[in-house]
Amino acid sequence: MLHGYRIVMTAVACVLCAASSLAAAAPGSAPADAKDLVPPEWGGIWSVHLDTYKCSNDSLLYSSTAQDTICPNQPFPIPSGGGLTITCTSTVTTTSFSLHCTGSEQVLPGCTASIVVDLSGTLSGDTYSATGTTNVTYTGSCLGIPNSCTRVVQSGTRIAPAPSPCGHSGAEEQSWGEVKSRYR
Repeated sequence: MLHGYRIVMTAVACVLCAASSLAAAAPGSAPADAKDLVPPEWGGIWSVHLDTYKCSNDSLLYSSTAQDTICPNQPFPIPSGGGLTITCTSTVTTTSFSLHCTGSEQVLPGCTASIVVDLSGTLSGDTYSATGTTNVTYTGSCLGIPNSCTRVVQSGTRIAPAPSPCGHSGAEEQSWGEVKSRYR
């Protein structure tokens, strides 16, 4: 698993969890274009705080803090996998990133969930901030499952440089299932 993936995927997981029927998707990472390699400026071990809000009334749904490692010169993590058909585009620079994903999945016979995820962030020295939204709409015979929208606000502080070689650090490793279970 790519390091730094957890930072992006935690944010994406938080917004994806608004649609619990999509929770079966098990993201991996898809290859990125060479332009989407993580710049060295983003490398390090990070303490990351994430708040997730309901878009309609800005109420806090959950909050978490974790550590993650971002390895420079690795492909920028793009969610993929499971039954979710998803397409993402990303842009990464020395001081910012943006991610836009759209996807859909049949969650019940005759019911399709469509998802749009937008996440962007900026880096300033040893801190970064990111915000994102996820909108899920249901079409077909969906038994009254309501559409949903969540907004994430994320901040990170670099607590150590990237390990050398960068591939594993003391930051706690978690499976996708463990991450999902925190937000149910």
